Amino acid sequence: MMLTAKHFKKAKTALSPVIATVVMVVVTIAMIIPVSYWAGGLAAIFTRFEKVEVKNAYVTNSGGNFVINIEYVNTGSSSTSIDSIDINDVSYSSFTPSVVLGGDLSTLPSSCETGVSKTGTIIIKEGATDPSGNKLAAGVTLMLTLHTTGSKKFHATVALQGTSVLSSTVQGNSGTNSSATDSLNGSDPTNSTSPSGNSSTSTIQPNNTMTTNVTDQLGTIYFFDDFESGDLSKWTYNGQIEALPPNTDCLVDSIHVYSGNYAFHSKRVDTSGDNYHWAQITKWGEDTGLYQYRELYYGWMMYIPSNSDSTNWQQLVEWMPEHEGGDYQIMLSLMMEQRTSAPGEPQILRLYRTTPDNCYKEMWTSTKTLSEYLGRWVKVDFYIKQGKGDGAVKMWLDNELVYEAYGLDLRQHSPSLEGDWGHSFHLGLYAHDNPPADVWYDDVYIVNYRRTIP
Repeated sequence: MMLTAKHFKKAKTALSPVIATVVMVVVTIAMIIPVSYWAGGLAAIFTRFEKVEVKNAYVTNSGGNFVINIEYVNTGSSSTSIDSIDINDVSYSSFTPSVVLGGDLSTLPSSCETGVSKTGTIIIKEGATDPSGNKLAAGVTLMLTLHTTGSKKFHATVALQGTSVLSSTVQGNSGTNSSATDSLNGSDPTNSTSPSGNSSTSTIQPNNTMTTNVTDQLGTIYFFDDFESGDLSKWTYNGQIEALPPNTDCLVDSIHVYSGNYAFHSKRVDTSGDNYHWAQITKWGEDTGLYQYRELYYGWMMYIPSNSDSTNWQQLVEWMPEHEGGDYQIMLSLMMEQRTSAPGEPQILRLYRTTPDNCYKEMWTSTKTLSEYLGRWVKVDFYIKQGKGDGAVKMWLDNELVYEAYGLDLRQHSPSLEGDWGHSFHLGLYAHDNPPADVWYDDVYIVNYRRTIP
């Protein structure tokens, strides 16, 4: 039988509309799932980013070199590394004489983890020249470009300064001192002698040597002593163990010197017989009007010889607010002592805070053993903000931030008057029974900014 078109039309079949809809839905879902995973992956990639923020950039001058200090932090969501640096669009390595990198930038690429504060230095010899003949001299503005391994560029601008001192005021024996040029200092208070109640083991030093408050482009230097005067006359007093004649354990000598010809030598003596030993020099805030300032930076260079021969504890520096009544008072103490009392334990550095109830609270313990700080000059810096419940402390060793804490009780009471932040700063050893080592100090300063070089 011959099949006609009519027969084909009758034999023809098709999917029902319901089944067709189901098939389409299944296919669509099967496509959406991998596409969504792919799109999600892209979102994760594009929402992760690096962002290097330069928090502070400034220039100091040291020995004919411009020292550019850069404080920066990666506030992005992805870690990165700084792999090159340009100065006015020219690679730092192209200048003659060579530009030297230091701090966290000393080795490139330099890792830049998220949320970790970094400090680097760029040291430029005055007159350094790029291949086109452009010189880096005082007054020249530099655009610094930090290149990252993620092909990003981050910028900072600084101006080279030939000298740091812009204006100064001098405080001597005249009784009062004021400065119209120093807007940070304001008006300095009347000089005062050291407070009453000093230990009988202390020798009062007359305030007969001029102290200079200097305002530079970074801030104000309230106090500085490099001991080149050959004496301790800039300090309120120095203390000795009672059995010794004056000044036999607080010396200025040339045995170990960081700069110049002299340094302060805090000398240990035999304290057998259950004696305590003080070989400290003290600066009271009243001497230079420092009681006006709630927040201050303290810095110094410190040398501990490598032949430390005792495991006993020894205090290296002490800070305290003015005595506010009671038998004990709050203080901060940087100590050298054994990690634990177990025999053979290494010595370390440790920071304590003493509370009004005479309890020592450990704030920080060095991860390095003391031996890594011996036999060389170590740079120490503190930032201290007084307050009851809102005090703060930061500590740097060799320009590395090793400790910071906020919300501290650094006073028993709030000051009765705003701008009444009395305190004292004690430098030198305090120990009991056979101190481990003599200590030398040099280039001591109290300022309102952190100096990254002495």
